[in-house]
Amino acid sequence: MKKATSQKLNMYKAVLEVCKSHEADWAGISNFADAVGKLEIAITNLDSKAQLQSSKTVGVMANKIQKILLVEDSLMLLHGALEVHGRVIGDAELRLRHKIAVSSLRRMGSSRLNVHFNQIIEDLALYGNALAPYGISPEIVTECLVLIEEARFSLSRPRMAIIERKGYTSALNSQTVIIDEIIKIHLDKMMRLFKKTLPDFFELYSNARFIIDYGHKRSSDSESPNVTSPDEPDDGQ
Repeated sequence: MKKATSQKLNMYKAVLEVCKSHEADWAGISNFADAVGKLEIAITNLDSKAQLQSSKTVGVMANKIQKILLVEDSLMLLHGALEVHGRVIGDAELRLRHKIAVSSLRRMGSSRLNVHFNQIIEDLALYGNALAPYGISPEIVTECLVLIEEARFSLSRPRMAIIERKGYTSALNSQTVIIDEIIKIHLDKMMRLFKKTLPDFFELYSNARFIIDYGHKRSSDSESPNVTSPDEPDDGQ
């Protein structure tokens, strides 16, 4: 969740808490009660979307690294056998393709690794059955191919997760628009009813409408968080 959205969510919850704590004061005003009900539902939806968004990339990178480490030994085993086979059959290109250090393998990015995997799969299709003299049985080739496919899938997962996360970000933005409308168009305007009759309620509501940025850079002579109030209930905005 973006910092700005998180700060807004805190403000929304503070507004709802103030309103709920003074329910007896507005219970007889149907439009106000309806707005508070809609606000509570909208905040719950926003919270749910935020949790889904944050869960999308959790553990994905760790799983990717684990899969790459698992396939690393198999790759080096195949590289060694294919390099030697290239020497035996006099295929310089095959030998050079598979003369690779594990450090070079680890430095490859996702795109380069995918290309590398494709090349290994192509070479195994051509020479896989000829690797038995080097200790690589058809069963080992099959096992390595399975590991390679699992690693390829793991490489694609972070990108897929980021795409899904962007979708949830868009949904979060849409939900904040809905909540802003409930607060600005309905609650803010009706709060004027309580400005003189219930000044304490009005003041608490006004304070709740502030957005506090605890991460804002502060001057050296101030320890107070940065406080902004883009919309106050008595200014008609």
